Amino acid sequence: MMIYLDCGAELQILRLETGYQLLETLPNGKVRKIGRLHKSIQGVLDEINLFALTEHEILAIEESKDVIKNTCSKVLEYFQLNSEYLAQLEQPSF
Repeated sequence: MMIYLDCGAELQILRLETGYQLLETLPNGKVRKIGRLHKSIQGVLDEINLFALTEHEILAIEESKDVIKNTCSKVLEYFQLNSEYLAQLEQPSF
């Protein structure tokens, strides 16, 4: 995922087997790591706030974080409901 900031920075969120890493593409085309390896994409989005963001960019990052959080909670809710449903199917009816 590439993120282009108004300040001219080009950021990339790289998904690795062990987590997520924020990268910055420099003007000469080289890439450098920003910060540490994060276990969740939320941590990477928090790290983007270290840049000089405009209000619009801050709102976009916050909206992305909310969408990810809501999606995760809905997926968790789905699996919990599905587990309860499957547990009831396994119960013998008398």
